[in-house]
Amino acid sequence: MWFREQLELAGLRLDPHAISAINETLGNDTGRFPGIIDTLLSTYGAGKKLSYDDVVMFLGESGSTAPWHLTDAIDTGNTGEALKVLHRLMHAGEMHPLQVMVLLHRHFERFARLDGANVSSPVDAMALLGIRSEFPARKAMQQAEKLGSDAIAQGIVLLADADVQLRGQRDWPEELVMEVLVARLSRLAGGARRNRAVSRQR
Repeated sequence: MWFREQLELAGLRLDPHAISAINETLGNDTGRFPGIIDTLLSTYGAGKKLSYDDVVMFLGESGSTAPWHLTDAIDTGNTGEALKVLHRLMHAGEMHPLQVMVLLHRHFERFARLDGANVSSPVDAMALLGIRSEFPARKAMQQAEKLGSDAIAQGIVLLADADVQLRGQRDWPEELVMEVLVARLSRLAGGARRNRAVSRQR
């Protein structure tokens, strides 16, 4: 909505696909938005309704994105999206691989703390995890239940292995270590979801 409002104030009319393309490409890098507005105005003028094809060529490289987009993609087992977000965080967002590791460690640590705990509500989860918002507590509860103890333990092992690899145990580029980790965590979550669906059918 914010992108749409700013475009309308500038006298530009874009179809929904074009606005989505701007939102997806810029992510958190909204500082580039005024330059895109100026470029579109100088190219097309005001008043004409612009399509995705009219706009996409001027957007440039993808900007940074919110860290939770990575954990959301992993949790849903969407490996392609998870890798895409990882690259945006490390390149446009300039996050060091060890910073991404902290993010992922914290994410799976929540599942490990919830696993086997006597937590029956998001309020209980908030207290256990030491967070103040019900929404992430509810999400953590739901994902911990979907993963189950075995998958959570496997995830912790994958994170520990990647951590020592980043610190020199394996002669791989840091980006490759993170790509392999994110792909494995995503497949782990996707496999847990499929196994749970099969169990329900039985």
